[in-house]
Amino acid sequence: MRDDRLERGRCAGQAASFAGRIARADQTGIDGPQVNEAGLEAARRWFADQGADRDGDH
Repeated sequence: MRDDRLERGRCAGQAASFAGRIARADQTGIDGPQVNEAGLEAARRWFADQGADRDGDH
């Protein structure tokens, strides 16, 4: 069985980073807000695929 703790941490960090950028309307280094939204959605999809609910519990 594969240990996904590192990947879970990476995705949690990604979600926090993109959520913060969206909240601050930070578009530094990107082409538009859709890039931040896509990054946050990718992290959400990863957690959904792992079976995590919205509270982060399995």
